[in-house]
Amino acid sequence: MLDSGIKGFWSEEYPYGSRKCGEMIDNELSKAYRFIYGFNTQGHNANFADSSRKSFIPESTAAAAQLFRCIRRMFHNNRRSPPTKALEIVAAALPPADETEVSKAIRRYLFSPDKDIDRIRSSGSDKPLEFPDWVLSQSGPTSSPSEQRIDDIDIIRKGVCHELAKGSIMKLDGQNSSSADQGLSEERELTKSNELSLNKKFCAVLDDLCYNPRNIEGWMLLSECLGFKADIICDRLVPLTEPHNSADFSLTNDSKRLHTSTLTLDELEDSQIEEYKATRKKWLPFIGGDLYVYMKHPWCSFSSLHACAQDIKCSLRQEKLDAEEGPEPLEFTFWKEIDMFFANGQYLSYMNAWAGMFVAALKTMRLRALVVARYLAKSHQIGQLNEMHPSAVSEDVSAS
Repeated sequence: MLDSGIKGFWSEEYPYGSRKCGEMIDNELSKAYRFIYGFNTQGHNANFADSSRKSFIPESTAAAAQLFRCIRRMFHNNRRSPPTKALEIVAAALPPADETEVSKAIRRYLFSPDKDIDRIRSSGSDKPLEFPDWVLSQSGPTSSPSEQRIDDIDIIRKGVCHELAKGSIMKLDGQNSSSADQGLSEERELTKSNELSLNKKFCAVLDDLCYNPRNIEGWMLLSECLGFKADIICDRLVPLTEPHNSADFSLTNDSKRLHTSTLTLDELEDSQIEEYKATRKKWLPFIGGDLYVYMKHPWCSFSSLHACAQDIKCSLRQEKLDAEEGPEPLEFTFWKEIDMFFANGQYLSYMNAWAGMFVAALKTMRLRALVVARYLAKSHQIGQLNEMHPSAVSEDVSAS
């Protein structure tokens, strides 16, 4: 959970000779914590929170440190992971975390609005494009004294982030929806809960990567969160028109070529490339200046989708104000066209239009995370603890 060099006050065991007494103390503390904080650390229901019981957060960082130390001792050398609610309560008592140079660089790389995804795929270099080399190196840029100082809050936050990032995304707890979405169907309610859980897991893994950016499994898990949400959206798309009739694709006399082809294979390839570029001139995979909004907001409800649209509108409006006088940006024009679907009552077209941008943005971020994981897999030496073969990552890169 923490660096092996951290001993003494943050030890995961009581000193030799007092461990039996220490276990009795921790057992009594766990009973008190169950009534104060609303989670159970003993028995078969240790990983399930008591939703019927009112819970509180520690009144100070010192109380949060004591709670965290108790959790570490109780789950030391234990197959079970600490209850998620227990870790979240500890994190809620901590002051807001300051952005470090590493966290800024990682978020800037993942959430960049750069739309040239083909440049990432066709890059001949193993190093991720636009990703600072110093982030993955052992020594980064010179940090300020406040960043170099490791205090209790840093130890707690690092340990909580590491524990929350553990585990498979197949075992995520559902999140309660807001009162604005109480009228959703059961299927949409479940879908929104899954999207919120994926974003929660995504943030936990991302925070852990800011402490350990060379963690290959973390980058892979980050890509899985993004890919799962994209698959959820694709599985729930509704066609605007009826499915095509298979008879429309059968060959008839009218479909035969009137003249024989006069293009060579190279000429045909060039013409297809030019045709592809022409169709892409006024096509945007997504809009907005920060791709995190596509992971933050659920797609399946109109209230959350409208909130996402407003966040993107604010970023586009700011870009429009910062730009010099001239024609309206293409992204802002696209945003208004999509908004007209909602104003005209074309709700299905509205959701499908945003779905395409959600999926494109999520797949772009997923590819960026996989490229970093592939680079780390190739650079790691055989026999390391978190060894992963590059072919395992390359398969996901090719399929993204």
